[in-house]
Amino acid sequence: MYMGKVCLSQSYSKKSLYLLETNNKKNADR
Repeated sequence: MYMGKVCLSQSYSKKSLYLLETNNKKNADR
């Protein structure tokens, strides 16, 4: 159970980081 939570949080943080990067790229393109 705990390991699953760790994997889930890691993938979530990676997803949020990816979203932040894409947002920055969109802003830079403007």
